[in-house]
Amino acid sequence: MKERGFFNGLIELPKDRAHWSITLLFIAFAYLLSFWVRLEWIDFAQANYVDESGEVQYLRPDMIRNGVALPNTHDSFYFGSILQKGHLGMHQDNHLIPSVYKNGMITYLPYLLLKFFPSLEIELLLLWLPVYVAGIVCIPIVLIGRLYGSSLWGFFSACLAGITHSYYNRTLAGYYDTDMFSITIPAFALYFLLSACRRNSIHYAFLGALSLFIYNFFYSSSQAVTASLAVAFISYQILLLFLDSFVIGNKNKTEAIWSHNAIFSYKSIVLIGFAAYAESWSGGSVVEASDGRFFSGILILTALWFFLNGLRLCKDGKRFKCSLLKKKLPIDFPRTLLPVFSLCVLIFVGLFGEIQGKIFSKLQSYVSAGEGKSSQVFSSNKGYGLHYLDVVSTVREASGIPPDVVRNRILADSPSCSCPRCLPQSEKNDAWIIPTAIIGFIGLIVLILRYWELCLTVPFLAIAYYCFKGAVGLRFTVHVGNVASLGLVFLILVIIWAVFRLFFIKPGLVPLKYNDGIKWCSWIFSAFVVYFFAFPNIQHAKNYNSHVVYPIKTIEVLNKLNEASDPGDFVVTWWDYGSGCWFYGDTRTFTSPAHQTFDNFLTSEILRSPSPSRAANLARLKAETFIDLQDKREKGESTFGTAVQAIFKDGTPDLEFYQGLISDLESNNSILPPKTSDIFLFLPYEILESFQLY
Repeated sequence: MKERGFFNGLIELPKDRAHWSITLLFIAFAYLLSFWVRLEWIDFAQANYVDESGEVQYLRPDMIRNGVALPNTHDSFYFGSILQKGHLGMHQDNHLIPSVYKNGMITYLPYLLLKFFPSLEIELLLLWLPVYVAGIVCIPIVLIGRLYGSSLWGFFSACLAGITHSYYNRTLAGYYDTDMFSITIPAFALYFLLSACRRNSIHYAFLGALSLFIYNFFYSSSQAVTASLAVAFISYQILLLFLDSFVIGNKNKTEAIWSHNAIFSYKSIVLIGFAAYAESWSGGSVVEASDGRFFSGILILTALWFFLNGLRLCKDGKRFKCSLLKKKLPIDFPRTLLPVFSLCVLIFVGLFGEIQGKIFSKLQSYVSAGEGKSSQVFSSNKGYGLHYLDVVSTVREASGIPPDVVRNRILADSPSCSCPRCLPQSEKNDAWIIPTAIIGFIGLIVLILRYWELCLTVPFLAIAYYCFKGAVGLRFTVHVGNVASLGLVFLILVIIWAVFRLFFIKPGLVPLKYNDGIKWCSWIFSAFVVYFFAFPNIQHAKNYNSHVVYPIKTIEVLNKLNEASDPGDFVVTWWDYGSGCWFYGDTRTFTSPAHQTFDNFLTSEILRSPSPSRAANLARLKAETFIDLQDKREKGESTFGTAVQAIFKDGTPDLEFYQGLISDLESNNSILPPKTSDIFLFLPYEILESFQLY
């Protein structure tokens, strides 16, 4: 195992070389810590006592339904409605609710559980699955530590990563969203790719490529992370080829080009390059349409792995021979074909893989929203295009946030988390605050200098940069916690071990036979320091008493709506609340947490209208236009993307004067399409609170 990096002998981890059984215990303990911390919110929501008559009385009955704590994010109801459609057969006419495959593992996993265990309730899965799944991220982080001879480093880092401020907020019980997968799969990919680099192992390179390939099925917005990791890995391999061949004074350049390291680089570039190109084949929408591309991608990757693993240089060093399962095949070819093949894959991926778009397209949408830019309809026709406010700019996760808040979300500050729940503003100004995340980033930079292959974490540093810059919001801090934890714990272990070596071992104050005892002392001291930095995250979890999205009284209103309506009827409400109207009201809406379209403009006009007639007429016009557009799409006809575009004839030479059109709808004599469904308005108090944004 060839190490590449600076400061060898100066910056050193206290190696433990733990047995596999110890590593497994570390994984179990780190997972249990993550699990235990996430029980905090359930204990808060379901707190109860038994009264004199023996009945269980809940302290917060508005957060409990049928003895189960309610979800605390709108996205939970979006995914729950998909499960209702797939498992219970509801919402069949609601085309905004996709199949269980469309969003990938976030809905497919609970769907499988419901199939195998029909007695389970959807609400129960929405509450408990984040608790069980979130801690899986501890596995690859502990293994990264073991890879470098220090399972303890991995264990301490995993304990911290599983409970970081941002990750906890987005994976606490009842917060059913994709974040429990969005950082776990990259963590596995990072471990496999680091293992491949350190061991020159085509097997780990295959597992890394496979992780990158299937990531899209676990997280539909994975393209940026997948492509960035692939680019980082391939760039690192090319850099090593260049250094070995032209910089680090190899007398025999030809020997360097055909060394074991170089051959591994050629092989691994093929695997990772294909994964970066074909990652979209594992997307839920692709699998929903046909799973052929998904399985063909896995088959191609596996075939490439078998083929590349079987390649061996002949004794003369001029040709490659091929073997399969240790059986020689009558295949051999000139050795130059392998780097040529690798180069062809790189060129193909560069030309047709849309790597730049995968990295920057999603980022740009959040950057534009954070800057408050509007969205415009583009049309090939010569016409006028209206500009609409991008509603993503009203989402806190996509808006600019003060740097101190970003820092605290990545890793909670010490000695106290500096969020308002843990440290009131009146006390914060005079408080002594250690920026834990910044220390973690310093540690990560030191880690990259010591072990060059850790440059694979640079994409996560880039995400942190955009978060601090304010270009993207709080949600993306969740992607940075893993690497910041690794950097923080690495720096703690290295500094403490260096101090112990300097004062006890090098001067010879302690006999050699007691060196292991000194190492144990450094580990124990490090454990206390890590606990000092981890505790504020646990403190935050105890204080983060998030409320439910729909209190029980609101659910009762939606149940009444369900009784008064048919499944084909529409509800006009703000986009956040669309999925709740599906889940509890069994009605249709125009938008939802997953459908933030230009139709929000009409919804805003309806909900804010001072004229009941205008609101009713605009709602009727919107609903019937919406239905008509869906009918045309089902027939394969070309039409507008949203109801608002169709009503205003947006992007065409016949663009309507929309202010006049809306004003004319105040008249009771307005000409409206025939009624095909009823329309209801859902305007809870929470929407009224958000009116200041619009």
